[in-house]
Amino acid sequence: MPLAGLALERRGLGRGGLRARCAGWSDQRVHDPGKASGNRSHPDPAEQLRRFFSAMTGTEVQPDDDIFELGLVNSLRALEIVAHVEQTYGLTVEVEDLDLDNFRSAGRLAAFVMRKQAGER
Repeated sequence: MPLAGLALERRGLGRGGLRARCAGWSDQRVHDPGKASGNRSHPDPAEQLRRFFSAMTGTEVQPDDDIFELGLVNSLRALEIVAHVEQTYGLTVEVEDLDLDNFRSAGRLAAFVMRKQAGER
């Protein structure tokens, strides 16, 4: 099932437009405490995304919490999540990728990010 209302290119919300509308979140990066201490190991993407979801919603969420089912995310927040993923992980989220199951939880989104980084769909 595609995310409702997220046919970005069709609505003129492609690359630049989406980022301009989501500027409040799209420029934010997940804080990596390892970088501050000189440790180059990267935190688990699921943990990074869990912290992002918690900050975005003002609610402490767990990696497997379905943020849509819990009513924590609306369509505008979904756009912010897409922009955050593209900016933070250097990915392009295609219209075909806008499947709600990819974005339901921090764990599922982390798996999606890893698949995209590996060149898979």
